[in-house]
Amino acid sequence: MRGGDGSARGVRRASPPRPTLLVGDLQQCREEFARLQELVAAKQQAHPDGQLAPEDARRMLWRFRALRESLTSLQVRDHLARRCYEAAADVCLAAREWGELLKCLQTLLRELYPALCAGGGASAAASAEEGQEPGRGGGRWAEFCGCAVLYFSFVVQQPGSRSAEVLQALAAVPPALAAAPEVRLATALALAALRGRYAPL
Repeated sequence: MRGGDGSARGVRRASPPRPTLLVGDLQQCREEFARLQELVAAKQQAHPDGQLAPEDARRMLWRFRALRESLTSLQVRDHLARRCYEAAADVCLAAREWGELLKCLQTLLRELYPALCAGGGASAAASAEEGQEPGRGGGRWAEFCGCAVLYFSFVVQQPGSRSAEVLQALAAVPPALAAAPEVRLATALALAALRGRYAPL
C-alpha cells in the first residue's frame, strides 16, 4: 500500500512544506481566506454547472496550501482552521490533486474535528457563533469521514492490500457519526468495491 518513502503507491505524494509558502500572521491569514472564498465563489458562478473547474482549482492550490501551512506554523486549531482545511479539500478534489487532498483529510479527521469536539470554552463559543452544535466539532465531519473511506476505496487502487486502509478509515469514524447518511453511503460503496458486488446498491 505504501512505498519506501511512506507515500501511497499510485498516488502522487504531496510536496513537503516550504517556509516561503507562509502567508503571514493570523490577520493576514483571515484576509487571505476571505479573498480565496471570493475567488472560489466567482469561479463557481462563472461555470455553467456551478462547479469549480479543474484548471481553476489547480491555480488556487498553492495559495490554499500556503494558508494551511501558515495556520499550522501559528498553531491555529480553531474553527477558522477547520473552515480553511474544508475549503482547501474541496479545491484539491476539484483539481484531482490526491496527495494534497489526503493531507487535508488527515488534518481534519485526526486533529481539527476531534480537538473541536473535545474542546470547551472558546471552541464551544465559536461553534455557537457559527450555528454549529457544540461537542460535534462543527463543520462537515461526517462528509469528510465518508470522503476518507472513498479515498482509500477508489483513489488508492492496490488490489489485495487496500482493504486494510479502508478498514482503518472505517474504524476511525466516531460512533456518533457512523449512522450519518454520508458515512453510510461511503461504507456501502467501499464494501461493494471490496466484495466486487455492486448489484445490491
